[in-house]
Amino acid sequence: SESDRAALRELVRTADIFLEDWGVGVAEGLGLGYKALSAKNPKLIYYAITGHGEKGPLKDLPGSELTMQSWTEYVKNLGVPGQRPLRVGADIASIGTGVMSFSGVLAALYHRLKTGEGQRGTTSMLGMMMCIKTGTWSMYSRPDIWGENGYLTATVSGPRYGYQTKDRPITFSINTKTRDLRKEHEAILKELGMWEDVKDDPRFAYGAGGGGLGTDEVRVIWEKYLTKFTAQEALDILNRHEGKATEMLRLNEVFEHPQIKTLDLLSHDSAGNGYVRAPWQGPWGRVPIVAPPRLGQHNEETL
Repeated sequence: SESDRAALRELVRTADIFLEDWGVGVAEGLGLGYKALSAKNPKLIYYAITGHGEKGPLKDLPGSELTMQSWTEYVKNLGVPGQRPLRVGADIASIGTGVMSFSGVLAALYHRLKTGEGQRGTTSMLGMMMCIKTGTWSMYSRPDIWGENGYLTATVSGPRYGYQTKDRPITFSINTKTRDLRKEHEAILKELGMWEDVKDDPRFAYGAGGGGLGTDEVRVIWEKYLTKFTAQEALDILNRHEGKATEMLRLNEVFEHPQIKTLDLLSHDSAGNGYVRAPWQGPWGRVPIVAPPRLGQHNEETL
């Protein structure tokens, strides 16, 4: 109603930030666009979030997690070749757009600190998804170079379930281009007892896509030797020689892992429900978890 819009405009008169995701032109139609609100508050940071951007033939279409993942071929990265595509489980489009928008608001606030000026900014879900896919798409331009190192296999290979040891699967990489680790590479293969069998196999040569990782053919060879060791024994060998190795954990094991507990990443509310905390650490200490306000709970004190 007009009285509600008047109340909102009054709140914005002293606000630092106004954030909306109503769609292109909706705020302006309600008299709540940047021009109208900044007239009474020139220092206002006004930020708009859209699905497909504010221009172009799709500007009026809403965005969703599934459509954004499809637009930017994330649905090719999971599942089994030849079967139906799968979306990434996490809401990467929504979460990523929030993170990008947060960064944009911080940049606008910094600009205001320097100049005293407010401004309007915007982020689209489509633009964010395009941005974080840039690295992979750049590699498509030189597949003969990047493809052999495993960077382009996500769209053509099936799910990775790790490499089986005596008691549980692990995942690892023993390839690095940052410095020469040939001796460490050789030491790993020797300690696992496989050096004599693979030393002349180009799939296990130093720098060969992570040491021959990723294909079913070489998986059988790796597991022939890894199954002689427990997961912890194999991890000790790999990490001692600068491999990048870790356990493949079930979800309940992740929550119980001492690393997660040490970082204090889990919280519980007064009812005993568990939540994954934001990973921020700082001098402010731990922010308590409280229930969201009921509809209208704070209206009177806010207005």
